[in-house]
Amino acid sequence: MPWQNNTLWRQKFSDLLEPVGLPEAVGAGLSSKSQPHWTVDGSLYFLDDISGWWNIWRQTAGGSVDAISPIEADLGRAQWELGSSSFRVLANGNIVAIASRQGIDRLLTLEPKLAFG
Repeated sequence: MPWQNNTLWRQKFSDLLEPVGLPEAVGAGLSSKSQPHWTVDGSLYFLDDISGWWNIWRQTAGGSVDAISPIEADLGRAQWELGSSSFRVLANGNIVAIASRQGIDRLLTLEPKLAFG
């Protein structure tokens, strides 16, 4: 099932919207990824449950993948709820997210522990 294990693929395209090279898998390990979100700097943000919690990860345009402000809470929803998003990256690099733990939802503003550039 997609909430147990899946692969998020990233594909580069030319200005004519033709695929360039082969698609690449984002992240590693036996985990589930969801809610991919692009930012203007070419970074791909997504949720991954590899830590046991649905937390936000980022793959930079250069290809490195890092956890963003890991917390002990789920930032994702059930994957059968299609079309929803539980986080948004703001223009200043902070992230607004809905975090759920022990049945209680909270609205958070996260300041990523990574250097943006």
